[in-house]
Amino acid sequence: FSLREESETMPQTELLKRWLLSLCVVAFPLTTVAQDRRIELFGGYSGETLSSFNQYRNGWSGSITIGLNRWVGITAESSGLYQSRSDVVTPAYLPVSPPLTVHWKNSEYRFLFGPRFVYPVGKAKPYAHAPLGVSHASSEHSYENPPPGFIFTTSELSRNGFALLLGGGLDIPISGTIAVRAVQLDYTKTGFDPTWTNGIRTATGVVLLLGDMVAATWLLSGEPFPSSYLSPGLQYGITPVFAELISPSQER
Repeated sequence: FSLREESETMPQTELLKRWLLSLCVVAFPLTTVAQDRRIELFGGYSGETLSSFNQYRNGWSGSITIGLNRWVGITAESSGLYQSRSDVVTPAYLPVSPPLTVHWKNSEYRFLFGPRFVYPVGKAKPYAHAPLGVSHASSEHSYENPPPGFIFTTSELSRNGFALLLGGGLDIPISGTIAVRAVQLDYTKTGFDPTWTNGIRTATGVVLLLGDMVAATWLLSGEPFPSSYLSPGLQYGITPVFAELISPSQER
């Protein structure tokens, strides 16, 4: 359906009611289906140790997960990792004195997509995932104190490659709409032809639990909304008011 067609066939007051109720359904887990098919938004800190170079990087990680049922979901993730360091070197082709200081800045961005598997234990939600996708890495280095007669310029390098995560974590709900990602631990593998880099990544942060998009779409479609779709507790409480608000308008 289209919003234009809906606005032409539905009174404005009823249309406004449905829009408001659909927002409530998305924001709060009002339905039984919402417990399984809810949308989860995650954002937080991420850190990674690269085994190949013995380096540690800090950054951020964010993802959106759509639950297909209680145990399986689809996750799209993006992340950014950054590192800065300085090395003092004396290349063979330079005079022994003074030493040359090299400043490095590295960054990597990943965009991944894949399945997530959840095994609820009480309120806690341990999960495993295996997203894969692409990575964009860039590095920049500059020089300090070059010897007289030598000129060094800042150089940059960027590459695109393949990225894979294998791991999992633990989400602990603290309310109906917020959970804490206590820990996430992943094995990372990134390929930039012809080299591959392995690492261990950790992440932690906050998960926002949104309600059922199916219910919201149903509300906006203009079709009657059966009270049986609500969870049992809500059927006895707000169902009469809820049903009155979303029932089709009748001529008085």
